[in-house]
Amino acid sequence: MFFVLFIVMFIVLIVGFVYLLTRFRRLVAHIYAPENKKGKILAYVFAGIPLLGLIIWSIVSPYYGAVFSLHLMIFWLFTDIAASIIRLIVKRPPVHISRAVIALVLTVIYMGAGYFFAHHVFETDYKINSSKDVEPLRIVMFADSHVGATFDAEGFEKYVKEMEQAGPDVVMIAGDFVDDDSCRADMVRSCEALGQMKSTYGVIYVNGNHDKGYSNYRDFTYDDLISELKANGVIVLEDEILELNDSYTVVGRLDMAYEDREEIGGLMSKTSPDKYTIVLDHQPRDYDAEAKASCDLVLSGHTHGGQMFPIGQFAVIFGINDAIYGQKTIGNTDFIVTSGLGDWAIPYKTFCISEYVVIDIA
Repeated sequence: MFFVLFIVMFIVLIVGFVYLLTRFRRLVAHIYAPENKKGKILAYVFAGIPLLGLIIWSIVSPYYGAVFSLHLMIFWLFTDIAASIIRLIVKRPPVHISRAVIALVLTVIYMGAGYFFAHHVFETDYKINSSKDVEPLRIVMFADSHVGATFDAEGFEKYVKEMEQAGPDVVMIAGDFVDDDSCRADMVRSCEALGQMKSTYGVIYVNGNHDKGYSNYRDFTYDDLISELKANGVIVLEDEILELNDSYTVVGRLDMAYEDREEIGGLMSKTSPDKYTIVLDHQPRDYDAEAKASCDLVLSGHTHGGQMFPIGQFAVIFGINDAIYGQKTIGNTDFIVTSGLGDWAIPYKTFCISEYVVIDIA
């Protein structure tokens, strides 16, 4: 999916840069009004200067530059379409410099907001009323911290203290605690922060695709991560079941990246139907099976809330994910997908926020 996305984005960027060259050229031509051949060539030369800057930025820092350039292309295209509509109505389109200014301002505002929501974490609250006879339970859940990407261990410690103020009975981590680019020092310090977190039943963790990793260039392994988590008292569940208390059972699933992960039906057959069952499953991609297996609550991450519009929406349309954000109910099963504490690589979030989740069950 991501490989295809990158190929499509690369093609769109090439086409977009050609489009931007024509827009910059028209802007220069409007300012200098060259009539002769030499003047037209000069217009292209001057138009190439800002374009070259965008290309270099996109190469040096693709997640910043390429994403910004892509949105500049989109907003400029929209201003051109709007100008064409205006010309049909009033017979006189806005001048080229107005379109350029509007496109640039909209891009800066849009991407600035995206940067803000990627780097500021909010609390999102849910209340669930169970038909089962259970004692009240407060869960603080987060996913996709990707320690070392949006924030380092020091930043994670700050969020741990903030989440602790919610007074959790239990803390649950729904995968992608670390990133492919995380360093060992940040990983160790973040695990130590979890070990100091106060809650009644402790911290429970299931893995995500980035915890496992897609490469071997990290200075620690997945086994090192698990050892460090356990050394700090974190409960690690890999297709395992935990009897939390007399009212609740927690089922922790291996991420879908593992070919040998157990079917949810087999895991649920080992639980008591009288207890309220909470399933931790990093990727929200098994909803029908989890509803059929009579799970009470399924908590996931992975999607980053869609990260950037409309990527997440396409993932749902094409059946890659069953949901990208928020709460959903199928039969008697509640599903919650968090947009995540951090980000993987793209430092923007548009049409979504960064968050941790507080869930009250009664």
